[in-house]
Amino acid sequence: ANSIYRGLDSEIQEFSAKFVATELEGWRKILSSPFGVPLTDFEIWSCGHDIKERADMQWIIKYLGVYRRIAFNLSPDIGWSAGLILQYDREMMDLPFSAKEKATFFIPHLSKMLELHRFVDQLRQHYRAVYSVLDRLKIGVFVTDPNGNVVVANQTSRNALDEQDGISVRYGAIKAASTEESQEIS
Repeated sequence: ANSIYRGLDSEIQEFSAKFVATELEGWRKILSSPFGVPLTDFEIWSCGHDIKERADMQWIIKYLGVYRRIAFNLSPDIGWSAGLILQYDREMMDLPFSAKEKATFFIPHLSKMLELHRFVDQLRQHYRAVYSVLDRLKIGVFVTDPNGNVVVANQTSRNALDEQDGISVRYGAIKAASTEESQEIS
């Protein structure tokens, strides 16, 4: 969890219960904005400088110590949604002129990082699913790369290796007790 929220579990639950509709309204506006275009809190919520008087902002100022915010839609494609909100100290009444410009520089990089993370996460899920199916087989299965190095071994094949009855994996490759048998395997 973000360090700014540590020790505020009950307060966060209270905030969520009271202000979820307001937060969702803001996130809808952020995520429907053009990719990478900065929005200030005044642009997200139309109440302008009166935003500081809203109950949700009073809570954020009191418990998180922030006031002004800049938000970005990090989702260049339809199909997934991600956003970023940069928060500034409660003492800062106006955002620095360069804040939008400086933050905008990093947005494409953050977006690409999220895209890559999603891709890698999907690969991990697929890998775990395939591995799970292989482990349910009652026969030993080794998956090797083009050089004969073992990439994946299911549980049955690992159990066979544990028996040490003539088959092993040495230097990443499957080996039999004799050279002739090893050549037949590869």
